[in-house]
Amino acid sequence: MQLGGVIMMAAAAGCGSDVERLPPQRHGGNGVGSTSSTSSGGTGGSAPAPGMFEFQTGATLEAMAIAADGAIYLALRYVGDTSLGGKPLASLGSADMALVKLDPSGAVEWARTLGGTGDEFVGGLALAPGGDLVLCGVAFAPLDLGGGPLSPQYFSAFVARFTSSGEPVWSTLFDESQFSDAEYCAIDSSGRIVVVLYGPPETPAPVLASYSPDGELLWTRYNFDSGFYFPSGVGLDATGQPTVASTFDGTIDLGSGPLTSDGQFDIAVVSYSESGELQWVTQIGEADADLASGIATTAAGFAVAGAYGVKYIPNDPNYAASASDAFVAELAPDGAVLWKWLLGSAAVAEADTIVESSDHGVWVGGVESLPSRDQGFLVRVDKDGATRSSVAVSPMTRVVALARSSGSTIIAGGDDAVWGGPNGPVAHAIYLMTVDETEP
Repeated sequence: MQLGGVIMMAAAAGCGSDVERLPPQRHGGNGVGSTSSTSSGGTGGSAPAPGMFEFQTGATLEAMAIAADGAIYLALRYVGDTSLGGKPLASLGSADMALVKLDPSGAVEWARTLGGTGDEFVGGLALAPGGDLVLCGVAFAPLDLGGGPLSPQYFSAFVARFTSSGEPVWSTLFDESQFSDAEYCAIDSSGRIVVVLYGPPETPAPVLASYSPDGELLWTRYNFDSGFYFPSGVGLDATGQPTVASTFDGTIDLGSGPLTSDGQFDIAVVSYSESGELQWVTQIGEADADLASGIATTAAGFAVAGAYGVKYIPNDPNYAASASDAFVAELAPDGAVLWKWLLGSAAVAEADTIVESSDHGVWVGGVESLPSRDQGFLVRVDKDGATRSSVAVSPMTRVVALARSSGSTIIAGGDDAVWGGPNGPVAHAIYLMTVDETEP
């Protein structure tokens, strides 16, 4: 099992447009058990089990956002012509993106294809005050996201804003003269956009940027040392201060002096002020590799999810792991670690997405590699770090996105993707699942 895009990007840094990356997440970016059905059923998803909708498609789910009215927005990646819920997704180039809106019942209202002649990857999706959408990611060739031509040099991070009906508002490249990749984005109550960035190990490499609601770049922060640094999510507190979950190797310097990993990879949780000034850095890791995959704002501070104690198969070119456990760590507002939780997997597991529960614990989703296949998991963890319950999510092979739909309802998104070689994960269906937190 390959763990996290962080490893694939590290291996591919300095290569051409064949860079491979597993979804984070976003990374961003479930419900009751079921068996797979065979049809998407018109313009909406079919229901293989109560609370779950299935969409037959060749696209993979990359990120998800839920509006106050219950509308669900999906960011997808696909290769070749496909469709979702009766809406065609035409190939525009090598690997393309799509924005999709579903109503609360699971019916597809619209789908907008996005891309150019080369590869594009979704990084994150966020909802702005007023209902607009902000999408970020990376492009390897010229493209037009509706706001005019964009011409990246090699690979460049993009940020684009759309209305709730999918119409483009503006789009921009972070810096077409500098290699960069937008991994995640978040928006505060004033509409200010925060984007976490990856740049190849060089000095300095961009790690965080802030944009105004109309797309003006406000500020950028950097890694000033040559160590490898890869962000895996961003959370905003009530004042709009961003905290970033990231993975690093070697020595990095985010502005407060050198920080060196204890193992092959360590986790760095990094907090900034609203204006981008560094507040604190907390390092998590031991002798084996430890990877961050997501972060959620909680009542107690922040909760970081990922893979802990990763042991890699020696000399494997894809960094396949022979052991790891899914983990969550909750941090106080000053960065102190309050508790750690482990799934206790006997196989290879990684937590990929996390959201706060209604009682101030967390829901965490991810993937566990079983002897015969990968299997998604969804677990509720209490606010003291104890496992409270788990929810069967079959036939999902991975849970990649969690979001709150209402006060006591969680929406989990996943797919049945398996690793497909140079074009990344290959899926046959996307699943959305509702979980009622009031049920036992």
